[in-house]
Amino acid sequence: MSQLELDKVAMVRELLSAGRFSVLYELVARISPFNIATPSGRAMTDEEQDAWQYACMHLDFLTKYGPNKMSVKDGKFLRFSYPLEFESWLQGGAPGVSLEELKAYLVAQPLR
Repeated sequence: MSQLELDKVAMVRELLSAGRFSVLYELVARISPFNIATPSGRAMTDEEQDAWQYACMHLDFLTKYGPNKMSVKDGKFLRFSYPLEFESWLQGGAPGVSLEELKAYLVAQPLR
């Protein structure tokens, strides 16, 4: 992993530790006002795309149900958390969200 990717992953982990699940979900799912219209870098590979989708599902779960549950019955549906897949996404450099987007958010909404 490059230094930029390591920095990006560190920022994602900081946001997680701070409980900012919904903000992180919006950034990763590309529905945040902090997203760049045309992200820099190359297109994601199929493997990265799969990891990104699991990261989105995991963050959506954390946003709705919190970090202390692995599954939840929601009406007719059983919803799951995907912590292992999320960690794999992080280990892959957190494709689909940029360092610039994370920095822009943290400038506007510092953790401390």
